[in-house]
Parts: sequence; C-alpha cells; structure tokens
Amino acid sequence: MCENKIYQCVGLISSLILCSVAIHSVVHIYMPWNKKGNNNPKTAMPHLSSPPRVKNVTTSTIEIEWEGAYHGDGPVCGFIVEIKPHGSMSWTRVGFVSFDEDENDFEYTIERLEADALYDISVLILNCSGGAGERGPEISQSTEDIALPHLSSPPRVKNVTTSTIEIEWKGYYDGDGPVCGFIVELMPPASESWTRVGFVPFDEDEYDFEYTIERLDAGALYGINVIILHCSGGEGERGREISQSTEDHEPTSLSTSTTPPCRAGCIIALPALSSIVFLQLVILICRCVI
Repeated sequence: MCENKIYQCVGLISSLILCSVAIHSVVHIYMPWNKKGNNNPKTAMPHLSSPPRVKNVTTSTIEIEWEGAYHGDGPVCGFIVEIKPHGSMSWTRVGFVSFDEDENDFEYTIERLEADALYDISVLILNCSGGAGERGPEISQSTEDIALPHLSSPPRVKNVTTSTIEIEWKGYYDGDGPVCGFIVELMPPASESWTRVGFVPFDEDEYDFEYTIERLDAGALYGINVIILHCSGGEGERGREISQSTEDHEPTSLSTSTTPPCRAGCIIALPALSSIVFLQLVILICRCVI
C-alpha cells in the first residue's frame, strides 16, 4: 500500500517537472516580441545625420533648415525644434515640423527672440513610437542688433504765429521697426540742450503726422527735431533738425486821443463862429441905419 503511494507521488512530481519545462520552452518561443510588436528588443532612437543650418536672421527671428536624413530606427513622424540662451542648461521646445517622406529639406523660423542675443539651437527627431531621439549636434547663432530708426526726411513747418510753430512730417523711416511713436524736441534760443515738448503715437494707416509747439516767445529762433521711438523702448538717433522763428508782435495801432480832435474842432469852429457873429453885427447895423 505504501509503495503504491510513493510511486504515485514520484509520478506526480515528474509530471509537474515536465509541465514546467514545457511552459518555459513556450515562453522562450513566443515572448521575444515586445509590447510594440517589434521583435527587436531595443529600438535605436533616431537623430539627425547632420546639424541644422541657419538660413536667415533678423533682430527677433532665426530661420533654420536641415536635411531629413537620420541615423537610427524609424519610422519618423516629425522633428522637434529646441532652443536655449547660450550658457543656459535648460532647453525649451519651440516648434514641431511634420515629417514627409517626399521632402528632403525642412525648415522652421524661431520667433520672439531678443535682439543681439546668442542662442543654442537643436533639432530632435520624433519616432512614431512616441519617443524622441537623442539631441543631435547643436548650433549657436546670434540675432541681429537693432538699427534704431530715424526719419527719412526732416520735418516741415506748416504754420507760424507769435507763440506757436506747427510742424508736419512723413512717417517713413530708415532702420528697424516696429515704431511706436514720435518725440518732438525743441531747442530754445541761446541754448544748447534739447527739451521734449510732445509725443505723437505712430499709426500704420497714416502717412503724415503733425504737432503744434505752443507757448513760445515772439520773434525768437528755435531748433526743432523729431525722434522715433522704437517699440523695444529704444530711441532712434536725432535726425536732421530745422530752425524756425516765431512771428514778431503786430505793430501797435495809433490810439485816437480826445484832445487833438477837440483842438482841431475848436480851430475849425472858431472861424465859423466868427463869421456868424460878423453877419449878425452887419444885420444889426443895417437895421439901425434904416
């Protein structure tokens, strides 16, 4: 009886061992596939074969371009553009460009940058599995410095009185925009310093601008200039100034005094009065004789 039970236990143990071996074999046969259905145990994430190139630069933008060739595994779904200020350790993702198998070259314009600043730029490849490739070779590029604007032509005098000078000017300018307004400056007589007397906002729909400088001295010579205010807060160079004098006071009209007319009236009236008296005397004498 005991021997039969021992044989049964040994048989059960042997069966369990065989099942374990079979399961282990099945696992090794069917489990090499990863969760993405790829029989490659590790995907080599792609990166650009060559670094991007700078195509165009302004005071606030950097335009780059790159070839779509890459090292690593595909498929590729797009490119991620990253940027950071030179010397910084933190990258910022600023744009995405979709991949197109029919295109060889790709480009992107990075905007809203500071003028005269150095930036590091890199392009990452996005694998269609959702993973981003290694950061490829980066490049460094500076934005251009702002050429502060100034008027293309000096202002003109539109009207002059004894206490005001009205000027006008065209909105055309040389240099970089955007422009936010115009600062009117005045140099008083016998002075070498400029005084700011007014501000005129810029309007892209207008071509002509004007301003009236008030509270001036009559018959005085003034220097006048218009400075352009850049929207970054910088002020353009002082352009060509003009000089203009206010008008003199109008000549004072002669006031009519009461005394001279009275004297003249008396002089005129006396002869007339004498004639009347003389006639009356002649008539009286004639009556007496008759």
